[in-house]
Amino acid sequence: MDVTTRITRHGAQLFALGAIAALAAGCSAGPSARDSAESGAQGVSGVQSDVQGAPAAADGNDAQTRGAESGDSAKGAGAGQGKGQGQGQGAGNGNGQGQGKGHGNGHGNGSGGGDSSDVVIPEGWAGTVSQERFAPEDPAAYLALGNLNGSQAVTEMSAEGIAGSEFFGGSDARCEGDAVLGGTSATCTFTDTDSGEQRFADVHMVGAGFGSTALLYAVSSTEGVDASVVSDAPFALQTLGQTEPANATAADLEEAVISGVMMGYSEDGELPAELDATCEVTDGGEHALCEVTGTPDGGGDGTWYATAQRGYSGDTDAYVFTRLPQE
Repeated sequence: MDVTTRITRHGAQLFALGAIAALAAGCSAGPSARDSAESGAQGVSGVQSDVQGAPAAADGNDAQTRGAESGDSAKGAGAGQGKGQGQGQGAGNGNGQGQGKGHGNGHGNGSGGGDSSDVVIPEGWAGTVSQERFAPEDPAAYLALGNLNGSQAVTEMSAEGIAGSEFFGGSDARCEGDAVLGGTSATCTFTDTDSGEQRFADVHMVGAGFGSTALLYAVSSTEGVDASVVSDAPFALQTLGQTEPANATAADLEEAVISGVMMGYSEDGELPAELDATCEVTDGGEHALCEVTGTPDGGGDGTWYATAQRGYSGDTDAYVFTRLPQE
């Protein structure tokens, strides 16, 4: 991985998620997100002034957009696919930005025939979004992740702060309860901008690697649908654009895990030249096992277990990456 990409902050952005365009593709989006059809970026939550634990991360106006740049695919023996994917947050108009880099490897184009039974998954993960699809019976259900970067980790956010977050920017969101790291979740009700229908969100505070945190939004069309979430492991989330999990290659997952994990570090800067990932796709694309190395200070290094989920509005495919316990 010898190509680095400069990511710059462009101020407040308007969330959108659509097909991957030449300049951007997304990873987590809010209900007000479709005004920029080509950005492909999903909206992420902003942090409000009532957030506890990290004043530097508590400015809801400090929106960030993480887009993605698609690189060229190199074909031939030992050639992989270059594709940067990102996720963003913000409210307003502007250009997408992303963390992406070309990635060459020797993986083939198949989805992989590995057996996830070879992977030792903690018993406590059973039934969680880290191992199973969220609300698979609900076609409108999806997951979104909003990274909360700052000098200190945000560990708690009030209902008011969540309702005013960038994920819900411009909507009529009403929330109850606090989202606490390793503790309670908040519940929100809002009107979906695209369909005009009511949606419900179970919002969790989760870890995100590098000692940072994020808000995980589990959205459904039915009230009272809660997401079961691992409380003591870092998360990342990345959409696949137009690629379905059944067609996902190891190279797709490698680019996705790099982008998703690095969103927990920073919204701008250069990707380390030594940053690398190796993934094995299992269960026909429903899961994957990825080894990430070379992240800054090793904060995102480790083995990440991927589970296929639906992304924004339920009409995109995504993966939730959860880091397995480190020895």
